[in-house]
Amino acid sequence: MHRAGIIIVFLAVTASYLPFVDKAFHLDDPVYLRVAHEVVADPANFYGFDINWYGYFAPVYEVNKNPPLVSFYVAGMAQLVGWSERGVHLAMLLPALGLILGTYLLARRLGAQPLVAALATWLTPVVLVSSTTVMSDVLMLALWCWAVFLWVSGLEERSTPRLIAAGLLMGLCALAKYFGLALTPLLLAYGLFRERRAGAWLLVFLIPVAIVGAYQFYVRARYGLDPLMDVAQYALTLESKSRYSYPEKLLVGLVFLGGCLLPTLLFAPLCWSRSVLAGGLGALVAGAAAVPLVGELGGFPLAAAGAIRWGVALQVVIFALAGAQIIALAAADLSRRRDAGALLLVLWVGGVWIFATFTNWTTTARAVLPAAPAVGIVIARRLSLTESAFSLSRKRFITIALVVGLLISGAVAWGDYRLAGSARSAAEELSGRYARGGSRLFFQGGWGFQHYMEKAGATRTSWDGTQFSPGDILLVPGQGSNLFPPPQNLTRVLEEVKYTPTSWISVMSKLEGAGFYASLFGPLPFVFGPTSPERYYAFRVEKPFVLKRE
Repeated sequence: MHRAGIIIVFLAVTASYLPFVDKAFHLDDPVYLRVAHEVVADPANFYGFDINWYGYFAPVYEVNKNPPLVSFYVAGMAQLVGWSERGVHLAMLLPALGLILGTYLLARRLGAQPLVAALATWLTPVVLVSSTTVMSDVLMLALWCWAVFLWVSGLEERSTPRLIAAGLLMGLCALAKYFGLALTPLLLAYGLFRERRAGAWLLVFLIPVAIVGAYQFYVRARYGLDPLMDVAQYALTLESKSRYSYPEKLLVGLVFLGGCLLPTLLFAPLCWSRSVLAGGLGALVAGAAAVPLVGELGGFPLAAAGAIRWGVALQVVIFALAGAQIIALAAADLSRRRDAGALLLVLWVGGVWIFATFTNWTTTARAVLPAAPAVGIVIARRLSLTESAFSLSRKRFITIALVVGLLISGAVAWGDYRLAGSARSAAEELSGRYARGGSRLFFQGGWGFQHYMEKAGATRTSWDGTQFSPGDILLVPGQGSNLFPPPQNLTRVLEEVKYTPTSWISVMSKLEGAGFYASLFGPLPFVFGPTSPERYYAFRVEKPFVLKRE
């Protein structure tokens, strides 16, 4: 049965991942790819170049606020599979498999039905979408899950090799993403609660401390930068500019937690009594009626043209209820079991949610992602203690919930896939159209659009003094970061081009309130409903001018 479960997990993850294997490079993917290319050229100087990512040239370590482990991994795998979208995404399938298999083994160790826990983790929007990126999050979480599994099993079996392996993975986890540092105090708390006393096992924590300390020393010596202090200052600086009040942050944090893990709400009939479910339905109705009265959420209007946006308001309430259920399930698990595993899970879920809501520079799906395995395990543990509130058989209900979860998560992943593809299409089509005739081609905007525009030979404008001459062409996306309107008296609009990723779901749209990768774009991670097209504008320079920061 154990072997069959692992095979099912392997097949489920691979089959649902492969449709997205040719996804365009998206969001911050190009930064990690640039570092990976530098690793191939000079592994000891992985941050030894400047990049124009914010509209001006700066050292790449000022842009990429993460350590370079995923770029080293991509650099190594690219020597085998190449640098194409298909090759790189196939390489990123391995961390995704590692994440879910690690969840499976950990769930089994913590007394949960492992297949349910693993599939309930995988079939969530945040895990499926994040697995199709080239960013650091999924690799970090795969290392995290295996470290927790080895630590838990190592303490139970008094296995020194497993504890040492867990210590090594703790260190590597932090080198994948700095949030991985949170794993060390989490496992320390678990160990102290389980063992009830200090012991030689505490010495294992010197391993991640040594690994992170060595990295910190190397980066400071090589680049004159304290990476941990730098990322902390960056987060505090941007967080201070947040437009969300603390009550709004609380609500948006619940919305992101519940939305990113939305299929977990489908298990509610198996997790709660009829009275609790009735209370949840009442909260849904009351919330749907109350949210529009707020008027706006973080600057995003919940009414348009005098009409309440009921679809968006209802999604806010449903997502928030799903988030509240997740926290309630973790708390109930601790209240009922009162064991070290329950403490581990509640600290895991609660710590991630607090960080994503109040500490990170913006609430993002990527910040919520680390909670996914713990939530899947909590649900699987809960299912072993409760009876269904309905007559439908338990196995059939779980199967239906997982299938519906696949449809929801696949829809969100498809929306993200199409959004990434629209930037690639725009870059390839517009650069091909305007690169002819000898005109110099410039562009604004980052993310995937920058990757494909530079691949086509175009130059990103820089506030450091880009000089424009009559006849130059400037391409500008309508949505993105670090954009500016070119001077109307010095340029002429040639055309506006529209690309519609999908007509029924938005993952990054200020108009629809979707901010999967940053709540600065909107208070929901994604929005089901009518969408707006991605717009791109082509300008011709009529008179010379120099672009400079004022």
